[in-house]
Amino acid sequence: MTGLFEEYSQIIPQFSLFQESLQNPIPTHLRINRLLTEPTSLTTLLKEKGVQLIPSIKRYDTLFFAPGLTSPGNLLEYFLGYIHPQALTSAIASIALA
Repeated sequence: MTGLFEEYSQIIPQFSLFQESLQNPIPTHLRINRLLTEPTSLTTLLKEKGVQLIPSIKRYDTLFFAPGLTSPGNLLEYFLGYIHPQALTSAIASIALA
């Protein structure tokens, strides 16, 4: 993977740090679907299941960082449409449009 982004080395500051960051797993963020469930009750339920949730943006009760959650798509809440695992950058768009 070293040469994959080589063409960007001139425009990415601290390119070697960028390359190192590619070795880290992508953080898991969950967006709660407010149309199907109440965020407070769902976060309580997920915490009871052992899912650690940290608010990603304090102003919004529907976006959480879930460290250690490697397979959010295996949760029942995912199949019910209550949560959407997303990259933080993708989740912010839904907040901006709200």
